[in-house]
Amino acid sequence: MPKTRQLGQKNAAITTTLSLRLLRPDRTVEQAIRDTSAVAEVECDSGRLFIAQAPGTPPTWLRVVNQFTKQGDLKLENKSCAAVLFLDIQPDDKRLRTRTFALTFGSGHHALDTDAFVRNFGLKVTLNSVARGALKNLDIATLDSTTIQKRIQASRKADLQGFGIDLQNDLLRLAGGVPTDTSFANALAGRDALTLTSKLSATEIPEKCKTALRLFDANDYKKDYSFIDQIIPVLDKKTLADLDDIVFKEIKTLLDGKPSDLHITLPEIIDPEESSDFGYFGIGFNSGSKKSYGELAIEDYILELQAGRPQEISDITELKASHEIRVVIDGHGDRQRRRRVYDCFVYEVIYKKKTYVLFSGEWYCIESKFFDAVEKDYQALLGVSFHGGFNSDSQHQRL
Repeated sequence: MPKTRQLGQKNAAITTTLSLRLLRPDRTVEQAIRDTSAVAEVECDSGRLFIAQAPGTPPTWLRVVNQFTKQGDLKLENKSCAAVLFLDIQPDDKRLRTRTFALTFGSGHHALDTDAFVRNFGLKVTLNSVARGALKNLDIATLDSTTIQKRIQASRKADLQGFGIDLQNDLLRLAGGVPTDTSFANALAGRDALTLTSKLSATEIPEKCKTALRLFDANDYKKDYSFIDQIIPVLDKKTLADLDDIVFKEIKTLLDGKPSDLHITLPEIIDPEESSDFGYFGIGFNSGSKKSYGELAIEDYILELQAGRPQEISDITELKASHEIRVVIDGHGDRQRRRRVYDCFVYEVIYKKKTYVLFSGEWYCIESKFFDAVEKDYQALLGVSFHGGFNSDSQHQRL
């Protein structure tokens, strides 16, 4: 009879980078896996493990390269693999319920339903762990009718002030740096997922998850990063439903050929050296070979929907569940590289005398005192004369 190998028995401690996500308490492992995902569960010694090996596909640039070959077309392929490990972690306080973590490897994150996981888990753990003087990189977004995204990186540890973040107008999306407790990690970066780099063996991973859970529940971030609480994610279900209904009405307005401030963009900062063609998929769109676009635009989304059967989408719930943006190769969508259309919507609205912004699939309420301060600064700016001492050179510098 074969012996059961203990977790990590053959694994020495090595420097490893882990990607951790915290499952929402009201979701199961099965609900966390996308229905269209190709991952399959395999036996493991601890937790639940899902893996997938994608078939090889020609790279998009191969057509160009093959035009220069003398020996016929080259048979080059990209291959990817994925793994997702779910671990149940008991908090230090035994009175609290067990929480489930998902560790992703390779392209494993594509197999997960992002709605099944706690938003900003990684960001809060990082801010509770990294002092303001030990930051290395920040991703920020200025929430407005047009959202501006920025990535700021320091060559070494730097203070928050050195990043030039506008504490009154910027949403902190991702933070990275060196934690105060280097026994937990050598480096951390976090948004929804927590990226942790440390020298460890497999037996230490559950303890790392437990520490991350404890840090998530802490409030140390309020000392240096309290400004993040000025832009508040909306949690009230009735308010969320009302705001989503407003967005759906804006889509109908666009389908009727009328203007709207609703637009779409990828919520992640895009590498300008990488290029992809995108297509729109889901209920109401025409099936078959897809037209692709070099960038996302609400006009193209509406145009494709108008060419199909828009009447099949009856409400925002169906749209959120069905409509996707995928990378298109040879007219076909890549199921691994896709995003919900809803997660790409950007919209600002005043509802019941409060300002709300939809970005990255989440509604935010701009705290009233914060919004009043921004408005006051703006009105003060309007009263300043720019005529004296203003020339074309200084104008270019300001721009």
